[in-house]
Amino acid sequence: MKKPSAICLVVASFMATQVLAGNLTVNGNLTVNSNLTVNGNLAAPSITLGGVTETSWPASTDALPLLGHKYVIVAEGTNDIQRGNNLRAAYSAATTLSPTSSNRVAVIVPPGAYNLNGSNLTLNTSYVDLIGLVPCQMTAKQVFTDSWGKKHTKTVAKVQYTVKIYGNVYGGPYGTGGAIVQTADNIHIESLTISNMGFGIDYQPTTAGSNTVLRHVAMNSMSDPWEYAG
Repeated sequence: MKKPSAICLVVASFMATQVLAGNLTVNGNLTVNSNLTVNGNLAAPSITLGGVTETSWPASTDALPLLGHKYVIVAEGTNDIQRGNNLRAAYSAATTLSPTSSNRVAVIVPPGAYNLNGSNLTLNTSYVDLIGLVPCQMTAKQVFTDSWGKKHTKTVAKVQYTVKIYGNVYGGPYGTGGAIVQTADNIHIESLTISNMGFGIDYQPTTAGSNTVLRHVAMNSMSDPWEYAG
């Protein structure tokens, strides 16, 4: 008589695990291939998105993100040199957003001073614009009307600016001596002050072109009487 054989069937069930509560500590890099949703607080020394590193995130969850489809906002810094480095990083990130004539990309520069130190900010990609968030005050006179209806002008003692990009770079119009150097055409620069604290010029385009636009831009020292297309 044969003994009945026992057949064991093992079924392995793999299910996704959802963490409902608790802390997640990552000492190295965390790579997320899909969407990352954070419903509570997200704490980290710094977070880098699209080449822009942010160390102080706003508390509001509906705040404007630093990186968008057609713009990059320069991250805040604790001093002028760090802000200058953040400006370079934001510009580099903007050049990767596939800028074209129908898809211009803006580097948005919040109010503040940005020290490029001893090197330049090189604008080397067409259709990537450099835009100050708040327009500069570009006039030293105010017009007002007295009680008799007569207009007068009044000289403002000190013209203020809100966005200043400056550096300390040596050079002339035929070198790379501008605090901002432009090597591509079809770039818009708006609403900021450019200054070179060294023996050089503030703004230096090195390419010929008639599609560059400068609007509401102040320059503190342009020692050479050069004219540029656009």
